Amino acid sequence: MKKSNKKYLILLPILWIIGCIFQYFFCCEKTTIDSKNVVASTVTGNVPPSIAVDNKSVTKEIIPTNTGFAVVSDNVNLKGKHGFDFAVDSAEPLQPYATDLDDNISKTVQYLKDNSNKQLTVIGRYHSDEKNNTGFTDLGLARADKIKAQLTKLGVNTDQIITESKVYPEAIANKDKQYLGMINLDIVDRPLPVVEPKVEEPTVVEVPKATNSGFSIVGEGLNFQSTNGFDFASNSAEPIQPYMADLDQNIAKAVQYFKDHSDKQLTVVGRYHAEEENSTPFPNLGLARAQRVKDQLISLGTNSQQIITEGKLDTKAVANEKNQYLGMIDFSVKTLDNEAVNVRHQKMDTLLSNLNANPLTLYFKTGSAHIQLSTTQKERLVQIISYLDYNPSAKAVITGHTDNTGSRNTNITIAKKRAKFVADYFANNGLNNSQFIIASKGSDMPIADNSTSEGRAKNRRVTITIDKNPK
Repeated sequence: MKKSNKKYLILLPILWIIGCIFQYFFCCEKTTIDSKNVVASTVTGNVPPSIAVDNKSVTKEIIPTNTGFAVVSDNVNLKGKHGFDFAVDSAEPLQPYATDLDDNISKTVQYLKDNSNKQLTVIGRYHSDEKNNTGFTDLGLARADKIKAQLTKLGVNTDQIITESKVYPEAIANKDKQYLGMINLDIVDRPLPVVEPKVEEPTVVEVPKATNSGFSIVGEGLNFQSTNGFDFASNSAEPIQPYMADLDQNIAKAVQYFKDHSDKQLTVVGRYHAEEENSTPFPNLGLARAQRVKDQLISLGTNSQQIITEGKLDTKAVANEKNQYLGMIDFSVKTLDNEAVNVRHQKMDTLLSNLNANPLTLYFKTGSAHIQLSTTQKERLVQIISYLDYNPSAKAVITGHTDNTGSRNTNITIAKKRAKFVADYFANNGLNNSQFIIASKGSDMPIADNSTSEGRAKNRRVTITIDKNPK
């Protein structure tokens, strides 16, 4: 073989190998991905990248979620493509709304207005990757509250709307980073209010505890005390009897003490409540009560000159369940020296002159024996009693007078009856009738003109004077 042919035989396999290699790279170039041609598109949310190879794009199409608008119940069926949309991380619904959404909102509002027994549940949804910058526990509840506010502004009763939230992991945002149709609506019958049965609590009337100062004469070497004192029914000047044993014992001790100590003076203070009625001839019920106790002490042997009486208002007094005031008499004791005795003598002499110069005068209507005491007259009566207690030998002269209507004998009789009526009235109210003198002057001593009605009225009277030394 020629030398040149051998060279071709050697070159041929080499060329074949080179051709195979060339063919290999040529084919792979059509199927190998050029990393320089790969395009990645990243979208916030759940949208994966699209890939382009050589000028041919192989893209997986991602469709945003959207449940639109739907309110469906027994009597309503409202649906629409457009619902309440929200930007990612936002609680504010995107506006303006689409026309179909506006229309469905109006119909929903009107339905709820017309059906107050219906309740709308607004469910706000959110994706777990969203950030909550609201004051609500989650973004869904914030979104639901925004929708509720819009509906109430349009006229829906706020009591007809409740809000809830729900996480929506399947939610996919669109290319503008917006979540579509993130509000669900549900209408049901409103639950009837649960009316708890009213349990009437028993009325507990707290009865204030009755006050009771008992009996107490303390001072000047005395110490007479007991739980039980002088008690009185409301509005009454008569002490309730029989007395308890401890009170009886203390009364007896007090009487004996003042018998043995003529230089001692006992002040008897009768108390009364402002709400009590005073039907006695004394200025107040307390003084009338003190006078009753004084009379009892005198009847047991105490010298009337050793006892003086007073009345006192007790605003803190509380009656018991029987409407009785307990322990309503207070006592105090003091020693009378010569100076005090002389002062009292002078005071009583002045009082006697005043009582006789300006006697207590009571007036009567024609044919009437009804007695009416004014406040001034009651105070005058107390002065008379004070003098009679000071001077037990003195007498109160009760004299009846009439006008000149009728005969003299008739008028003498009428006048005496009036005087007797006054004496009985005083005696029934605690005065000592043994110190009364009843007299009648008829029409013999007029003090006014009987020819006038005014004059006759003044002549129909009873006067009370003091006879210091009666025969």
